[in-house]
Amino acid sequence: MMVFGIEITLWLVLGVILSLIVAAVVFFFILLQLFIYMTTGVCKSTRKMNGKTVIITGCTSGIGKETARDLAHRGARLIMACRNVQAANKLKETFRKKTTEDGLEMTMATNQYGPFLLTHLLIDLLKRSKPSRVVVVASELYRLASLNLDNLNPVTTFPAYLYYVSKYANIVFSLELARRLEGTGVTVNCLHPELEGVTGKYFLDCREYGLSSGVQDPAKGKKFWELSETIVKLQPTDPKI
Repeated sequence: MMVFGIEITLWLVLGVILSLIVAAVVFFFILLQLFIYMTTGVCKSTRKMNGKTVIITGCTSGIGKETARDLAHRGARLIMACRNVQAANKLKETFRKKTTEDGLEMTMATNQYGPFLLTHLLIDLLKRSKPSRVVVVASELYRLASLNLDNLNPVTTFPAYLYYVSKYANIVFSLELARRLEGTGVTVNCLHPELEGVTGKYFLDCREYGLSSGVQDPAKGKKFWELSETIVKLQPTDPKI
C-alpha cells in the first residue's frame, strides 16, 4: 500500500509540474505576441478605398491574407484570385464578421460607439429623470493600450488588443461625458453604480482609483468626442450633449 501511495504522489507531482510548464509556455507566447505587436511597425494611414477595386493573389494565408483584411476594412472591392475557392470563401466570411454593416470594427462598435450613440439618444430622458447616472464598465486592461485619434476604427490581428483599446475609449468617453453633463443632475462614473453626488471618477475594488495621465487629457477627450459624433453619424435632429 505504501508503494501504491508513493506512485500516486509521484504522478500528482508530475501532473502539477507538467501543468506549470504548459501554463508558462502559453503565458510566454502571449507576452511574445503582445511584445511583437507593440514594438513592430504599424501602418497608421486611415485612407479609405471605397469605390476602388483590388485584385489580390495568394490571399488565403500569410502576408496576402493580412493585406486583403486591411483592404477590405478600408472599403475596397476585393477580387481574390486564389486556387482554393473554399478557403477564399471562408476568409470572406471572417472579414464580414469583424465589421458592422456601417464598416465599423466589431469590438469598438459594440463596446464604445453603440453606447456613445445610445447615450445621446437617451440624454433628454436622463436629464428629465435627474438625479440619474450613466455607469460605464471599464477595465484595468486599458493601461495596455492607447487611443489613436487618427485611426478610431482600428484593424489588428491581435483581437485582445482591440478590447484594450475599447476599454481605453470607454474611460475617455466617460470623463468627457462627465465634463459635458456637469451641473445637469446626471452623474457619470466607471464601474461603480452605488455612488451619489460623485461624477467623472474611475473605481476599482469599490474605491476610487487613479487613472493614467494620457486617458485624462481633456483635449483628447474633446477631440475623441467630436470624431465619434461623425463615426456614429449623428443627425442634426439628434440630441446633443
